[in-house]
Amino acid sequence: MATPVTGIDPARDGAPPQVPGYTVLARMRESAAAVEYVARAADGATVTLLVPRERLTASGALRRRLRAEADLAVRAAGPWTAPVLRAGADCLVTPYRPALPLDTTVTRHGPLPEHALRILGAALAEALTRLHTLVPVHQGLAPHTVRLAADGPQLTGFGPLAAATSVGTAGGEPRLTLGYLTPEQVARHAPGPASDVFVLGLLLVYAASGSGPFPAATPDVLATADAELGGVPEGLRPLLARCLAKDPADRPTPAQIAAELAPDGVPALLAAGWLPGPVMAELSEQAAYVMGLEAPDEAETGRTPTVVATRTVPDDAAPSPRGPGRRALLIGGAGLALGAAGGWGAARAWGPSRGSTAPTSDAAPRAVDRTPPAALWHYKAQDSAEPALVWHDEIVVIPMGSHTVGLDLRTGKERWSKPFGCASTPVPVRGDTLAAFVDRTLTTFSARTGTRRGTDPRYDDHLTSRFHGRDGHQVWFSISKGGNYQLVRYDLAKSDEVWRTALPKGLAPTDLTATGDAVHVRLAPDGEWELIKDKDEAVFLSFDRATGKRRPSRSYGGLKGKRLSLLTPQGVLYTVDDWFSAYDLDSGERLWRTLPPPRALVRGPGDALYAADITRGTYRFDSRDGTTRWDADAADQQILSNDEVKVSMAVGPGNRSVLRLDTLNVTAYDPKDGTAQWVFEGVGDPYPAESAGIWRMARGTKAAVFSREFAQHYFALPIG
Repeated sequence: MATPVTGIDPARDGAPPQVPGYTVLARMRESAAAVEYVARAADGATVTLLVPRERLTASGALRRRLRAEADLAVRAAGPWTAPVLRAGADCLVTPYRPALPLDTTVTRHGPLPEHALRILGAALAEALTRLHTLVPVHQGLAPHTVRLAADGPQLTGFGPLAAATSVGTAGGEPRLTLGYLTPEQVARHAPGPASDVFVLGLLLVYAASGSGPFPAATPDVLATADAELGGVPEGLRPLLARCLAKDPADRPTPAQIAAELAPDGVPALLAAGWLPGPVMAELSEQAAYVMGLEAPDEAETGRTPTVVATRTVPDDAAPSPRGPGRRALLIGGAGLALGAAGGWGAARAWGPSRGSTAPTSDAAPRAVDRTPPAALWHYKAQDSAEPALVWHDEIVVIPMGSHTVGLDLRTGKERWSKPFGCASTPVPVRGDTLAAFVDRTLTTFSARTGTRRGTDPRYDDHLTSRFHGRDGHQVWFSISKGGNYQLVRYDLAKSDEVWRTALPKGLAPTDLTATGDAVHVRLAPDGEWELIKDKDEAVFLSFDRATGKRRPSRSYGGLKGKRLSLLTPQGVLYTVDDWFSAYDLDSGERLWRTLPPPRALVRGPGDALYAADITRGTYRFDSRDGTTRWDADAADQQILSNDEVKVSMAVGPGNRSVLRLDTLNVTAYDPKDGTAQWVFEGVGDPYPAESAGIWRMARGTKAAVFSREFAQHYFALPIG
């Protein structure tokens, strides 16, 4: 039976609210202060509407408080908070993102593991650090204001109203009953920044154990009793005990909490995945359901459906009785069962034959065993383009040589087209701002509209084109003049350099990663692999992450210039010569070596390390010791014997598949056992594989966008 995300009885739903510019599609969840809906904006974007309850807007005092919390939501924009599209006392509009409230997650799926707890705590602590520069105390933390999404936690509440478990009036004044009080509030002292730390401790204990640290949360208990931390992972108990100290002066600051929970930063922890499988599955199903929602018919405008998070549909499910006007995305245990839009289906059913006929745009896609999911849409660019960027599961940005376009991820329709060409794939900054190099000028623009927002012309007389790495709103890129390269760390939010450091003459970065307090870089002559003779040793340098000061260089087994290597945020370097080896980046110590040497590598969640060779073999190694967990042959039995052939590896949305991308096709494998899931070759592509180049992927949480080098065709596949 389908289970509503919020647990609200659909029978209680009344007429949807009327918010100009938005069409309400479904009711998501409710709190004491507001009801949240999923809606469609006039431009087709999917958003969430947080609409205050009528009894709050009827009170002048509560309306002022609503306005204050909405204003704080706008000013608090940044990592781990929801970007605000519209704010006022009547509603708060944010982009829709598949997510579950913390309390819903714990109730349905149980406590979070330690790795997830560290990500949750560090992200919320970073958000509090930013909030405390805007207000003395936040008071918006509660299990229902913290949301868990595939790409990290998100704080959605910005004050006592959002966190309240009940709201009433007494003598015309608002009366709030908070579920998460602090000892200083019990003692009738004004809360301060340390009060938010205490509540963060309460939240993390709840997330770790399913219950609070004070079973009998009476005022006396909060003021005097020691916290019960038996259900908390041992490694987190000392920190949470300090967060729950009775004296606010004894509690750590949010910045100290973030540093202790995630020394290398939250993105480094997220790189290994973070949410348990059942939670990811529910997020995927929620996303697919919301993607298929349409505006209600006139006859149904008196009722608003409830967003469903679990929509497991049997293979023989009957078609929707609503007729062809509705488009349903039906999710089964193995993935999407029925694709949408335009008939762009799989290029080839499972099998060894490469000469099978691709379906035309009139062919009806069908779901058969081991065929790829039907493409959501196909887009033909005006010329060859760089890899796409999927922004917030809403916009697909395609940078071409002469111009850049933004497509709707759901439909593939152009949302905007601008006459500027990005030298490489843009990177997100914050909110809907993206950054790219346009004619060697560092440029920011809107993901939703393509409108330029700013430029930094100081690099116009240098050669530069792409970003080597990103850390929140800061990025690394290299610039050159007269053959001399410099590495730049740049703060996109402040539009200014953090530091700049010179590189050895003639050497440019080809790979970069940050670990702890260091930035590790692999260098090559002019950045071109073809210019490196195999007899030359690869060059690896390390710099201080905060200052750019060069650290002592290290050697990693005399790796030759043209050989494969992979720098990872986990602090491990993987190299390929006659052996496949792993080294500790800081010490230079070799951790292990094994066979066979692969041609492409990617780190997956946990201890997974995926690899591919040029004979179409695909492998999963244990990143801890190099043990082979599984190996799989090519699904179509074709061999790529050319030593210069390109191949890459990627992890699919939701970590549900591991993808091998080469010049022939995209092959998806089950991450657990290596079972081949499907093969995709594209549809209607006039370029033969040999001339079109390697397949590439841009990943969202609901879908992935595939394209090939030197070709013009882009396909969105619902594989999340």
